[in-house]
Amino acid sequence: MKKLLLALLLCLSLSGYAAEKEYTYIFFYKTDDAEKKQMEKVFDSAVEQVKEKVKAKKVDIDDKSGKVLVEKYDLQKAPMPFVMVFAPNGAITGAFVAPLNSQELTQAFVSPTTEEILQPLQEGKFVFLMVQNSKTKKNQEALKGVNEFQADSKYRDATEIITLDPSNSQESELLEKIEVDPKTKEAVTVFFLPPGEMVGKFTGATSKVEIESTLQQALSEMNRARTE
Repeated sequence: MKKLLLALLLCLSLSGYAAEKEYTYIFFYKTDDAEKKQMEKVFDSAVEQVKEKVKAKKVDIDDKSGKVLVEKYDLQKAPMPFVMVFAPNGAITGAFVAPLNSQELTQAFVSPTTEEILQPLQEGKFVFLMVQNSKTKKNQEALKGVNEFQADSKYRDATEIITLDPSNSQESELLEKIEVDPKTKEAVTVFFLPPGEMVGKFTGATSKVEIESTLQQALSEMNRARTE
């Protein structure tokens, strides 16, 4: 259930929290019952543990003051209580229903590049992560196909290109997840589709033809999965 809710939320526009300099934790509730009080206790405990990094809010979904948020995220249909975690750039990094434990909330922080990747994915865009630095070979060759793909009018407004230095120790967990060696000798390009699926990984040069082929194959597989 939690993964499903997060997947649905990843498709939403998050510009409303882009101006925040801290993470934002929001506790949504409908009734002041025992389940709400128990989950609120866990929420308060987690916030206390990371209070230097976060700004916390509580929203009664039936209160007029929370109407904008409730409508924006269609929370009338969500099971209550419900917690959302926003990164400083507005990307959602967590969405939780009961039962909740404080560890889930205190571990909802992600690396700066992960934040950069999540935001456009949550806006429904394609994302290319260019893993390269001054020491990697074929940097320009890796960019060639990606730039040609983005230049196509079909994809221009739906494509985001992000660069990651593989030697950046802050991004070691992300590199591990996408299975890229931080000591890679050649540039690596990782292709993501919304809401957050990695569909392609290219070492060295890229071509528009190869990228489009990867995209079509991924979309076909997604459509087939929906009909099964």
